[in-house]
Amino acid sequence: MSGGSSSDHNGAYQWGHTNNVEVLVSTTDAQARSGPGMSNTTTIAVQPPIMAPGRNDEIYVHLTGFNIPYAWYIIDDDNNKVDTVMTINNSATTTSETHTETFVLPPANYTILTIASALQSLINQALKSNTNFPANFQTNNVCTISYDTDTNKLTFHLDYTLFKVSASETITVTFNFGSGTQQAYRALGFTRQSYSFQANQSTTTDLTSAFQCNLFISNYIVIHSNFLTSNATTTEQGVAEGDSDILAMVPIMTPPFSFLTLDKTSTQVSHTRVRQKVVSSITIKITDENNRELDFNGSQWNIGLAFEIVTEAGRRGHAPGHIDLHRWKAIGSTTSQKRQRKT
Repeated sequence: MSGGSSSDHNGAYQWGHTNNVEVLVSTTDAQARSGPGMSNTTTIAVQPPIMAPGRNDEIYVHLTGFNIPYAWYIIDDDNNKVDTVMTINNSATTTSETHTETFVLPPANYTILTIASALQSLINQALKSNTNFPANFQTNNVCTISYDTDTNKLTFHLDYTLFKVSASETITVTFNFGSGTQQAYRALGFTRQSYSFQANQSTTTDLTSAFQCNLFISNYIVIHSNFLTSNATTTEQGVAEGDSDILAMVPIMTPPFSFLTLDKTSTQVSHTRVRQKVVSSITIKITDENNRELDFNGSQWNIGLAFEIVTEAGRRGHAPGHIDLHRWKAIGSTTSQKRQRKT
């Protein structure tokens, strides 16, 4: 259970009025240090409960503010792996030496240059440490990864002059993005399939990113709630998926290690109807738009909510310019009856 507080600005239930209750939801220090699945979710009890006591009363909610640190890493345990097979084939003896390894990039906020450097070091270290590969590999960095700033793509290259095996031997490095989980294919400019680059004495076949490198893994933070099931959502194929628990989607417009904020004066909020008559607890979870569990790495976050309880009589006294749908339907029905009598 995390910290939270609420305040009712209008006291007990009053027929013909609206009651406003503000709630602050925040994570505890212990939750913040608990990793993904824990640091991005919290639950508070609401005492007394927020209630819509009348049969036709309704509850609405909107954000009043939030302070969310951009503390998660671009590359983390969800997207930091590169399944790789390194093979030396000898066409003269029809033999091969194969080494399979999953390279794991340490979680961090990489740039394209630093992620290329990190993967290059991992590949060369694997080639050096495998005693089944030629002795030349033990001292030379045969793999290089370069970055083209004009295309935003990486090129993977094997320098044959540094390992000088026989003319019949070919070294091949294959990335198996298609079969593994938690793969870093998007950051490196690839998709869900296998890619290879190789070299022998006569030819060198480089590998260039199929697409632009994409380190913008998270473009939105998504605020989920347990009391909201009124927003429709669809799958990537456009198929209706039912109700959604999404309270808000916030574009990430700040750099890592800064704060995403919203204050009470913001116009970027909307009132959303709550599909419950009683709110006795509030659970908030924060993910990105791909439903990736964000790790806040020890940083706490907080979100302010305002609940509005609208009574039946309160809805009759709408603000100027508001269309009363109940009255509109009644007028439409009366007009239709008059037309029928005339005919």
